[in-house]
Amino acid sequence: MTITIPNLSAAETEALEAMFVQELPGAEPVRISKKLGNALVAKGFAEPAELVFRSGLAKVRVQTWKISWAGHMAYCEACRDVEIPE
Repeated sequence: MTITIPNLSAAETEALEAMFVQELPGAEPVRISKKLGNALVAKGFAEPAELVFRSGLAKVRVQTWKISWAGHMAYCEACRDVEIPE
């Protein structure tokens, strides 16, 4: 599925889609470059986030980004015209 979001490059759109999918149960943290993540934060489509995973005594912190409400709205609006094959 190819979508186009105004004022975003193809790489930024792909990163936004990855952030959208990251919110699904069982999804892994998104891996995008700091430059790309910061660009989406500056445009209001993402927010910095920290995920914490625990297993017994071990604790791992992952610095990442999450999609903002504006990012959700832009992504879902862009998907409106995409036809889903049956």
